[in-house]
Amino acid sequence: MTYKNFTVETDADGIALVTWDMPDRSMNVFTEEVMDELEKIVDAVAADAAVKGAVITSGKDSFSGGADLNMLKRMLARLVSAVGRRPVTDATSGFWALGPRAVSLLATHHPRGYPEPELHLFLSHNRLGVEEVGVPVRERLSGQSSLTVLRLVAAAARVLLAMVIVPLRARVGP
Repeated sequence: MTYKNFTVETDADGIALVTWDMPDRSMNVFTEEVMDELEKIVDAVAADAAVKGAVITSGKDSFSGGADLNMLKRMLARLVSAVGRRPVTDATSGFWALGPRAVSLLATHHPRGYPEPELHLFLSHNRLGVEEVGVPVRERLSGQSSLTVLRLVAAAARVLLAMVIVPLRARVGP
């Protein structure tokens, strides 16, 4: 399929490289058209059993000029769902309820600083279920978020790397 803002190429190892490069713009920006195309790409990647992972990159000097963070959370959940082959509605939620097998596995194989999307992928890959529990999100009453643009970019890079690496790793037991 051909897209206006993206190219998709899958290599022999089953890794889909999705390159975002909006024509006639100096920066990529999230628009409805971009979101529609990205949704089609995610659906195509999820439906293709030959695709083991996906990497999204930019054809520009920077990845994006910005977007609504809730929209990004939803898209991340869809990507984690596609790669993990299990439904995820919020890949960024820090609230977890884990069974004894998962606790044992994470006690021996949990790298420091694993963000939540990587945990979804890791647990799914090792055939452990993840049950989401809805937690209401409230507005911050005081203080500031510790999430800076640099930290957001670093976290996004780690998650994108995990989408490639985790499915390729051998399964481990608790």
